[in-house]
Amino acid sequence: MKKIKMKHLKWKKNVIGLAVGSMALVMAVSAFVWLYFNYSIRKSGLEDSSDIQYYDKHYVMIVDNPDSLFWRSVYESGVEEAKAQGAILELKGVTSSSGYKKTDLMRMCIAESVDGILIQYSGEFGLETLIDKAVQHNIAVATISEDDPQSKRQSFVGVNTYQLGEAYSEQVLSLMNKNTKKIMILTNSFISSTTQKLVSVQIRNAVAKSPLGSKIDFEVKNVSAVSSFDSEETIRNIFLTSEGPPDILVCLDETDTECAYQAVIDYNEVGQVSIVGYYTTPTILEGIQKGIISMSVELDAQQMGKSAVDALVEYGKEGRVSEYFSVDVNIITPHNVEDYLKQNEE
Repeated sequence: MKKIKMKHLKWKKNVIGLAVGSMALVMAVSAFVWLYFNYSIRKSGLEDSSDIQYYDKHYVMIVDNPDSLFWRSVYESGVEEAKAQGAILELKGVTSSSGYKKTDLMRMCIAESVDGILIQYSGEFGLETLIDKAVQHNIAVATISEDDPQSKRQSFVGVNTYQLGEAYSEQVLSLMNKNTKKIMILTNSFISSTTQKLVSVQIRNAVAKSPLGSKIDFEVKNVSAVSSFDSEETIRNIFLTSEGPPDILVCLDETDTECAYQAVIDYNEVGQVSIVGYYTTPTILEGIQKGIISMSVELDAQQMGKSAVDALVEYGKEGRVSEYFSVDVNIITPHNVEDYLKQNEE
C-alpha cells in the first residue's frame, strides 16, 4: 500500500513538472512572438497604436487646380486648423489626369456623407444644385475664393470682388505714364469668369477715368490653359506679334505671372513691360526682387484656410455661422518683398 502511494506521488510530481515546463515554454514562445512583432512594426515604420489619432469630423476641400501653390497653402493652413479642432481635411480637385469635374467630386462627398465641404465655386452647370443637395443632407457647405450667394451654402470665405478690383486698379494706375499706349489683362480658365469680368471692368473704368485714359488701348485676353505649357505658348505669342507686347501686363493667375516674367527676360523686354502679377511663389518673389515684376496682388492663403475650416466647425457646433469671412489682400512690391522672402526661408 505504501509502495503504491509513493508511485502515485511520483507520478503527480511528474505531471506537475510537465505542466510547469509547458507553461514556461508557452510563456517563452509568447514573449518571443511579442518581441518579434514589435521588432517588425518598428522595422516597417508603422506607428504604435498609441500614436493613432481619431477624428470627430471629416471635411473636404474641392478646388479647380489643387496643384497650385496658392491652393496648397490654403489647404495646409486648413489642415492645421482642422487638426486643432479634432477634424480631418481632405483635398480634392480638378486635374487633367483624373477626368473628374467638380460636380463629380461633389456627388462623391454627398455619397460619403462627409461632415463639411469647402468648394471653390466656378459656375459649373449643376454645381449650385449639388451645393443645395449637400445642405439638404445636413452637410455644411462654405464657398471659398469664389461665391454662389444664390445657393444654400452657409458661408463664403474670400475677398470681396470689388475690393480685389480696387487693389488691381490702384497698381495699374501707379504704373501708367505718358508713354503708356497699351494695357492687357490675362484672364484664365481656372478662375471664375464672373470674378475676372468684374475685376477687368473695374480696371478698364479706372484707366478710362484717368487723365491718360483716352490715349490707352485696353485689351482682355483669355488664356485657355490646361497646363503651364498652354500659358507659355499664349504669352509667347503675345510677345511675338507685330505690334509687340503691351506696356502693362496684368495677370490674374500665378502660372500666367511666372510665364510673363520669363517671357520678358527671353524677349529682352526688361524695363519695357511692367507686370502686375498674382500671388507669391518663389519665382514671382524673385521677379519682384529683381525689379522685373513690378508688384503682385496676393490673397492671404493661410487666413483663408483657417477661416474656412472655422466656418464649418462653428456651423457644426452652433447650427449657424457668419455669412461672410473676409480675407486680406496684400500687395507685394520691391519695398516689402524681402519680408516675404524671409518668411519663405523660415
